[in-house]
Amino acid sequence: MQYAQKESHRKPWYDGDMSGTEELLAAIKQLQGHGSIAQGLLQTLDPLINYDTQHDADLVHTLTTFVQLGGSSVATAESLFLHRNSVTYRLQRIQDISGLDARDPELRRLLMAALLLADQRLLHEIGAVTRRTNYAGERKK
Repeated sequence: MQYAQKESHRKPWYDGDMSGTEELLAAIKQLQGHGSIAQGLLQTLDPLINYDTQHDADLVHTLTTFVQLGGSSVATAESLFLHRNSVTYRLQRIQDISGLDARDPELRRLLMAALLLADQRLLHEIGAVTRRTNYAGERKK
């Protein structure tokens, strides 16, 4: 009973003051879809985009899924319907091909910010959001 009473007296992490959030949201909306974000993201992912195109691979989607799921190999494997070891292998291939170590938290934060601010059409074009597959698991041309 004492524990429940202590919990109810906790203050929220933001201490009830949300001033400035409207300005922050407006600034973020101005950045969304900005050309320099797309250019930087494309330049960063270019080696993987080329590899995916040449080898009919899915490394860009693997990387972006891994980043969006907070760097969890297990959650990424479940999301992509892969074994966890396959995700680990793909992450190593991503590092070998592009030099990007997806296990680095700073890189994941940077990529996450870029993915959130990028134009969604661009993400679909480069395969970052989803690969087109039919229900039998075969890729559509």
